[in-house]
Amino acid sequence: MASPDKQIPCVKCATRMATNFIHDAGTGTSTAWCDECLLEDDAASASFAEQVKAARCRYCGGYPCSGGTNIFPLSGGAVPEYRWMCLSCAMEYHTRVRAAFSGMTGHRLTAVQQVALLREAEVTVERHMREFVRMRDN
Repeated sequence: MASPDKQIPCVKCATRMATNFIHDAGTGTSTAWCDECLLEDDAASASFAEQVKAARCRYCGGYPCSGGTNIFPLSGGAVPEYRWMCLSCAMEYHTRVRAAFSGMTGHRLTAVQQVALLREAEVTVERHMREFVRMRDN
């Protein structure tokens, strides 16, 4: 959207500067809201904006640069959770997840085998991430 040094007005009131920047990846649209207008106009987005401001990296506790839905709980029928990660942890996490699934192409797995593979991948990735943070921060 805008660079951090540029201030842009709220899309609704156009009088206050925007402090909340919301991008909809599905539509490709971005909007910029001041706190007051966001609270008035879109309660769900306002709630999410508050979560973003309070978020910390799931693995190291640092400030996050990205977030996303954790797919692993879906394998057990659980509700997926939203995870936040700092840049360093996000890069390592996605590298590990991609590696965990790289050997699956071309294999015909039953549903039971797929669930087992997802659970094994989750355990492996989570264990690796704890070790990664420990090694990185020491």
